[in-house]
Amino acid sequence: MTTPLEASEFEQSAPSSAEALGQINSIMLDHRMLNITRGPIEKWGRPGAIADFVVSDDVNMMGLEKGMDIQFTFHMMNDQFMVTEIYPQPPGTFVNESNQSKIDNTVSE
Repeated sequence: MTTPLEASEFEQSAPSSAEALGQINSIMLDHRMLNITRGPIEKWGRPGAIADFVVSDDVNMMGLEKGMDIQFTFHMMNDQFMVTEIYPQPPGTFVNESNQSKIDNTVSE
């Protein structure tokens, strides 16, 4: 039986950075954090996932919006995923691999 890798184990067993397409689910400016649904990372053999990412102080978060499609680079740093580059993409760029449709982040209130 295999168990999921802890972040520190994953950091040691995989390259330290990756690039992915994704979509911003939420923005936590006070914590410099984004929740992102990202596509698969082939070089790590990882499927698409939803995760929280800390954003480097070098990255400008102004103009980022919930629901925005993005291309981003992140690194494993101190057992956290840290975004070091982020580029807005045209709407419809990110496709959820599990159902081949654009992620819908509509919230019913």
